Amino acid sequence: MKAAIVYIRDGELTSIGEMPSPLLELGPSKKERASTIVPVNPRTAKIFHFLRRSLGEKVGGWLSRRLPGPWQATILRTGDLYFSYSRARCVAWEILELQKQLELN
Repeated sequence: MKAAIVYIRDGELTSIGEMPSPLLELGPSKKERASTIVPVNPRTAKIFHFLRRSLGEKVGGWLSRRLPGPWQATILRTGDLYFSYSRARCVAWEILELQKQLELN
């Protein structure tokens, strides 16, 4: 099973990631993108988006995550940015920031 962050906002069940099936039985839910991690280099970013669009999330995602950095992570709700040559560091920062947001809500 994939990991998901699930929270309630304005009386509505929301998840970051796939909603766990037992929670789906509670009724309608809303899934929203919390952040993005994309290459900074415009040429690499075009390749990144092409791979995702043409090959789908599974294969295109796997290939696009192996592109060279630098990478930019953006928390969409706040606009906070983080830059790193390591995609893994962007992911680690993203997780910490999203956890902070959940604690504040």
